[in-house]
Amino acid sequence: MKKYILIGLVFIGIVSAAGVAYAAIYTGSPNSCSTTSWINCSDAFSSNDVYTGGATGALGIWTNYSLGLPSSFTVTKVEIGVEDYKRVSGQACLASTVSVEASIDGGGSFGQLHSVNLAGCDGVITWVDITSDFASSSWTPIALSSSSFQVRMGCTSTASCLVDWVPVRVTTQ
Repeated sequence: MKKYILIGLVFIGIVSAAGVAYAAIYTGSPNSCSTTSWINCSDAFSSNDVYTGGATGALGIWTNYSLGLPSSFTVTKVEIGVEDYKRVSGQACLASTVSVEASIDGGGSFGQLHSVNLAGCDGVITWVDITSDFASSSWTPIALSSSSFQVRMGCTSTASCLVDWVPVRVTTQ
């Protein structure tokens, strides 16, 4: 038994000495939202089959994501998620399209606008990679944990949009 423990410790030491980096993924939910056109925007704070809804042109901002990122970690990927409507048996699917974009300066400017097609049937989360929307040096644990990081979502469908959750997923090393 001691032989196997020693071999395991030597292996861990070799891996550590080789500088192998381990990736960690953090998913956070917004804790604040502001909008005049999405109904019950706080319903997008969690994945619970309770929906925020908006008509064509609805626009809202979600912020204060609870990511809990260690300040010493390096951010390698940032994604915005949109969880769509999950229909109840017997109801029709409510397909829609939303746009999402992020701000790292409290809404002073926003990155690239991304279109997300939602099937409106299955409650699936669609992830949009926004890493390249800003310089890599902008993505820090502190920036992502502050209220300066915002997600703006709009309903761009010709019909209304129903969204269950607007999470952010961050990959770090």
